[in-house]
Amino acid sequence: MAIDGEPAQPFGARGGELTLGPGNRIDVIVDCVLAPNQNAPMRIDGADRLNSPVVKIWGDPKAPARASRRDEPKSLPPNSLPEHMDFRDAFRFEAVIGQARADKRDAPLFTVKRGRTVTLGLSNPTSTNGFIHLHGHSFRLLDALDDGWKPFWLDTMPIAPQGKARVAFVADNPGKWLLEGLDGANAWFEVT
Repeated sequence: MAIDGEPAQPFGARGGELTLGPGNRIDVIVDCVLAPNQNAPMRIDGADRLNSPVVKIWGDPKAPARASRRDEPKSLPPNSLPEHMDFRDAFRFEAVIGQARADKRDAPLFTVKRGRTVTLGLSNPTSTNGFIHLHGHSFRLLDALDDGWKPFWLDTMPIAPQGKARVAFVADNPGKWLLEGLDGANAWFEVT
């Protein structure tokens, strides 16, 4: 229903799995039809709790109340984020996880005018999971084939080892904003 505090269009989890990075938040509706006393575990996969069940949903020991799933859930009320982004004059920036900056660390990564669309190309050349957390803005994860974006807004996203991703947002919030996950606390950008 919501990801990182923003309403999401309802969608089914591919393979029954949701991937969250450090700091991601998600509100979900779990609807399942179980036989009496059957259970469905919900697990967390990760280095410290590999495949550990955190919750088990149990079917009522009596006959199930419903024989089929409920109708698709309704969307939450929309937020104030834009429905469309203008990519013709988008500001484009390539960022690398874990790469130290050679320039002045007290300077912004980039400066962009308020209202302009920004696309970030993100790459993680390391052998460990990385992430980005964008302060002050929410972004869309762009599809690999340039044919759209995922139906939800994020402010935090994991990036797999040797992985790449592209995101876009409208720089609609003036100020200096941290972009965590790139190069420590000094990776920031400015919206003027």
